[in-house]
Amino acid sequence: MSKDQKAPPRPRLLTVKPGEIKVPDVRVTSSFEPELLSMFKDSIQAMGIVEPIIVVEEKGVLWLTDGLHRLQEAQLQNLPSLKVVAIPGLLKDVYLQNLMLNRLRGKTKASEMVKVVKHLETEFKLDMDTIARQTGLKRDYVEKMLAIARVRDEVLTDLDAERIHVGHAFEISRVPDKDVQMRLLLQVKQYDLTIPDTREIVDRTLEIIKERQANPTQPPPQTPIPPAMIKCHFCDIDREVKIVKGFNVCQYCFAIAIEAVQKALKAQTPAEKPPQTGAPD
Repeated sequence: MSKDQKAPPRPRLLTVKPGEIKVPDVRVTSSFEPELLSMFKDSIQAMGIVEPIIVVEEKGVLWLTDGLHRLQEAQLQNLPSLKVVAIPGLLKDVYLQNLMLNRLRGKTKASEMVKVVKHLETEFKLDMDTIARQTGLKRDYVEKMLAIARVRDEVLTDLDAERIHVGHAFEISRVPDKDVQMRLLLQVKQYDLTIPDTREIVDRTLEIIKERQANPTQPPPQTPIPPAMIKCHFCDIDREVKIVKGFNVCQYCFAIAIEAVQKALKAQTPAEKPPQTGAPD
């Protein structure tokens, strides 16, 4: 190294208050089984925090990259201070190191990996190769994480619950339509599809979508609904319900019947006429 070149800043071991450490909203956190978590809490209560927390120091701000469980336990047990390894860097380094360290530590939620990788792409404009190189993750894994970021929340939920695998989620993400994604997810779970089976179904689904886009079909013509019909008891002809009167009499026969009734009433003698039903005087 020449005299003009400055040595990169080195990590420092600091003693700080737990409240001085900031936790990013988007991050990956390794998870413990309940028994291991209980042992972890007991060890901190007995011996304190032995392993320092790792932070990135950016313009005097300490951003947590690894050690959320230790930080939370320090806060719960009201520890006055704890040791941290402060690595000088930028805010993007917080997410890069968080990905690398927690991925190596153990079990993590795939949805958190997806969110951090997507955050690096959208907020810091890092491409897949850069993310892979600086985190040690494989490029195809990073590519899958970015693709899975486009899926429905239900897919991520099932992925975290290990009802489906990353390969399933990636294949589902290839279909842009969110409703179709949901139907594919249900198929994967209902029939316990393998990843190759899912890929085959998605391939066929994409072909169908492409065919429909290339040859959009006209909506089928609206077939007129025939009017409801009923047989007139007088003329024995099927008539529309709306013109049938009384006991299935069409308006034509009804008119004839009224005229016939009036003629019959006029021809009756006073003794044959029916009594008036009006109110008495």
